[in-house]
Amino acid sequence: ERHLQRYARGNQSDFFIHKDLAGFLSRELDFYIKNEILNLDDLTNAGERAGAGWFQIMRAVKSVGGDIIQFLAQIEDFQKTLWEKRKFVTDVQYCVTLGAMGGDFLDGAIAEIIANDAQWAEWCETLGIDPADRSAAFLKANPTLVLDTAHYDADFNDRLLASFPDLDGMTDGVLIHGENWQALRLMEEKYRGAVKCVYIDPPYNTGTGDFLYKDTYQHSSWLAMMQNRAELLKTLVDDRGSIYCQIDHIETHRLRELFDALFEFQREVIWDISVLSGFKTKVLNWIRGHESILFYTLSGSYVFNKLSQPHNEKYLARFNKTDENGRKYFAGRGPRRYLDEVIKAGKPIGDVWSDIMSFQQQPTAAERIGFDTQKPEKLLERIILSSTDENDVVLDYFGGSGTTAACAQKIGRKYVLCEMDNHFDSTIMPRMKRTLYGEVTAVSRTSGYKGGGMFKYIRIESYEDALDGIEFAPTAAGQMPLEDRLGDEYVLKYMLKWESRGSRTMLNASELTRPFGYSLRCHANGEKRESAADLAETFNWLIGMSARTRRVYRDGERRYLVYDGETRAAPGRRTAVIWRDTDGWEESDYARDRDFVAEREIAAGADVVYANGGSAIPNSRAVETLFAERMFAGVNGANGVNANGGI
Repeated sequence: ERHLQRYARGNQSDFFIHKDLAGFLSRELDFYIKNEILNLDDLTNAGERAGAGWFQIMRAVKSVGGDIIQFLAQIEDFQKTLWEKRKFVTDVQYCVTLGAMGGDFLDGAIAEIIANDAQWAEWCETLGIDPADRSAAFLKANPTLVLDTAHYDADFNDRLLASFPDLDGMTDGVLIHGENWQALRLMEEKYRGAVKCVYIDPPYNTGTGDFLYKDTYQHSSWLAMMQNRAELLKTLVDDRGSIYCQIDHIETHRLRELFDALFEFQREVIWDISVLSGFKTKVLNWIRGHESILFYTLSGSYVFNKLSQPHNEKYLARFNKTDENGRKYFAGRGPRRYLDEVIKAGKPIGDVWSDIMSFQQQPTAAERIGFDTQKPEKLLERIILSSTDENDVVLDYFGGSGTTAACAQKIGRKYVLCEMDNHFDSTIMPRMKRTLYGEVTAVSRTSGYKGGGMFKYIRIESYEDALDGIEFAPTAAGQMPLEDRLGDEYVLKYMLKWESRGSRTMLNASELTRPFGYSLRCHANGEKRESAADLAETFNWLIGMSARTRRVYRDGERRYLVYDGETRAAPGRRTAVIWRDTDGWEESDYARDRDFVAEREIAAGADVVYANGGSAIPNSRAVETLFAERMFAGVNGANGVNANGGI
């Protein structure tokens, strides 16, 4: 019954984490006392003799009410801390085509790849390959086969990632599985001012299940969800960057008011999706046949590559011959006509797009994967090409079916895509693997992309994980509980924060001496389980590090994980981060550690060196201090947020 009630409440209510509950309730209490306790008319009629009684009541109500407010505010601020803190990375993996690996590594790893049954099963299911030929010759003949590091052990992955001379630079994009506000918060340092183009296709708030809400809060909750995330874009987007938001008539006017206050409006693009047939033609009204794409920029100076509209694809397909310089042309009865010249000669594109077909207009399109709100690649190609140059970063934090990432991969842009739903694994991941494999869909033909490359995907801790992961310090045997020793002030104001300080989700710094065994309590498949936290990856995001190399060293039984690169805040200055298990080390262990790092030149040439668990390495800094500072930066600040997306 309790679970049923919780489910019903969760689908009928909006849960807000208040940005200043103490202030709000204090003002409400004062209002109550002035209007209900100290009624001036009643005081006047009762006279002076009755006044003392009223003031005693007022003091009692204010005292008890103040205690209640302090306790409620403690709970609310604690929840806000859990929501606003940057979350741990719980898993990091790479999808790499065989051709993107160094030849030496691939030669040495072929036997392991051939023997990996899970990898071959995935290739058969996702890429449709023939499982019969498991040979070295087959692997070398198919350089766009996509290897997923999730299928391999730590030793294999350490060797693979160490083989890349510029790990982050060679990674085409990042897919983040997690709640998008949390993902954007985690991105703040690494992608500060780096995003050139944002495209989002958020829930349209149609009332058909795409956005859960209580009827009386429908629009305010949706707007709050949009505002919280849009405000973070001011940190992430380049001054010359662009923001595109696709929406329909239900929220267009409200979204414009919100975005007008944050960004500079440029255009409302009308995308014609009309199909004047079927059930919707029965409505007693004009038939709705378009969606809007709101185009905003951060400033009046922005990147815009003016595109032209070429002839249709059927016509372009006629340009199927290639000259000695690689230019495509069509040779009819007259002189050659070159494809690039025809495209340049196309007509300028206006703000009404009727030349890109929706899936309702062409339901049998080859790229269609059956995802309800999937957008065609041609739509994203036009947006991305108009507002970015090669290798610029594109962001989509309502990942949907993955069209933004697939399109960016094909036209040479970097990308970050965020999605929290289960279709991250069932839809987006298989689609991106097929993209790297070279599956031919719309943009493949115009861009000439034939597969190849690599992307990273990570999973991050959720708010629910953080909430479930809270552990309260037990009172030692024979010791009086703190609430008895410190009194009501402790219980009302400090208990939650103090007694949860050892929880791993709050960063238990003492356990960073064992970085490879740090775990969290996480949700998975409807149940709680212990899940490893990747402290090294989390720290890289928190300090905004772009890793050139990731290497593992061995000193006997000791494992060293070392990242080398630079941070966004200090470009051009080399940063090295050294992780090893220092639990139980004595002075001699730290001396051995210092000598090993020097002998192997692990931090040689680095301007900044971080090490966990204490260090005798010259000029090194403690990981723990900066980790905590960055994880809780901005927590309990001015902008409180709703665990379901509201303010």
